[in-house]
Amino acid sequence: MSDQVKYQVNITPNAVANIKEIVGFYIESMKYPPAAKEFRDALYEKLQIIKENPFMYGAPVNLPNFTELGYHKAPVYKHHVILYLIDKEIVHVVYVVDTRQNLLLATPIKLLK
Repeated sequence: MSDQVKYQVNITPNAVANIKEIVGFYIESMKYPPAAKEFRDALYEKLQIIKENPFMYGAPVNLPNFTELGYHKAPVYKHHVILYLIDKEIVHVVYVVDTRQNLLLATPIKLLK
């Protein structure tokens, strides 16, 4: 018998909006649908890894306002990362962003307890 914790992944509405924006950028702005598919596939694969071991990825040390709240940062595709919080057995995916965005000015979303 395994004592390993089973984590669930909750993709928040904010992260869904981020994902749609990234996919839309690849399809509409770059006119390159294969990149949208590659991003989507990479995202799905990374979410499976995070579900199995959410503590595998550390804090986003370059984003101190996110680190203070307990965020983790997992690289996904090219310049994209997943920013997520862990609450008991639930991994809350809060952001999926391009690392070239200036998130230092952003106020991170907190989990409501």
